[in-house]
Amino acid sequence: MKKYLVAPFTEKRFKGGITHLANLLVEEYPDSEVINTLVVEGGDDTKGKLKWVNIQSSMGLMARLWKVEPSSLVHFHTSISIAFLKDMIVCLPILLFKNVKLVWHIHYAVYEDVFHYEGKMKFFYKWFLQKCAVVVCLGKNFEQEVIENYGLRNTAYLMNPSTLDIECKEKRGQGPIQFAFMGSPDARKGIIDLMKAVSKMPKEEAELHIYGAPLEPQIVTEFNKLVEENENLVYHGYISGADRIEAICKSDFLVLPSKGEGLPLVIVEYLSCGKPVIVTDVGANRDVVHNGKNGILFKYQKSEDLSNALQSAKDWMTEERRQILMEERKLYHKSSFFATLNEIYKRAAIEKV
Repeated sequence: MKKYLVAPFTEKRFKGGITHLANLLVEEYPDSEVINTLVVEGGDDTKGKLKWVNIQSSMGLMARLWKVEPSSLVHFHTSISIAFLKDMIVCLPILLFKNVKLVWHIHYAVYEDVFHYEGKMKFFYKWFLQKCAVVVCLGKNFEQEVIENYGLRNTAYLMNPSTLDIECKEKRGQGPIQFAFMGSPDARKGIIDLMKAVSKMPKEEAELHIYGAPLEPQIVTEFNKLVEENENLVYHGYISGADRIEAICKSDFLVLPSKGEGLPLVIVEYLSCGKPVIVTDVGANRDVVHNGKNGILFKYQKSEDLSNALQSAKDWMTEERRQILMEERKLYHKSSFFATLNEIYKRAAIEKV
């Protein structure tokens, strides 16, 4: 069966998990045909907002999809809100007239951010999702909400994988706890809240190393002021490759106090290296991070919640927990991911819609 991979393909840092996974799929399935949703017929579809450039891009993508072979398998990667609805409309012709096996892969895990329509629009969502061969969900809880609200029987859970296979053997020393933040330092990721929380801790007790760029314009002034005034806040900018691996192994905990998420790739990368994480109970984080076992999962409602999570890291690491982290590293590797994805493809090929 002919396979098409439809996603935003780029070598640049864009859309995190989707692009990372899209590039992995091309490597794993070299015989598949690639359709790039990022740039189609001159349209730069990057914002997820309904602008003329997005409409142009959507029309180009719809025309490109119309060229797929009938009864083929189309693995389409989508995200949230306007982009999600736009992608459904783009796929309507091939669903109705090409009889394709559509694997609809949702790269977000906050139900309200993806499905916030009622009435006739909800009816359209339900009809579309039922027409898909398989609806792939990034989180287990998200999948359950989709099943309950749309009565679907064609869902699957699939966690995005890590490409790192490094066993970080560094053990916690006697100095300050080495916290690390990796990702886009923006308001949604809670970077300013984290910096303020760590700045209140003595330097001999904790340090925060921040990796990522670019900074959001609205937080630049406060971000730079916090770094200048606090010796235990260190900004390294963007890193990749060997530098990224070294930073992961040197840190004691990854900390991501995000207010909303799908599943940040860096969480999976840390766990695949045997390193614990401190993250908020949002999105698919709860499906990967098991509180007290491979990290600290906390509900973030007030500033004290973050401070308490950081304080609990002091004596958190035990030999038993270290052993669990090392034993579970392979669960997050791409080999486990592709074993599951191949089963999804087999299921899609025989699914009657």
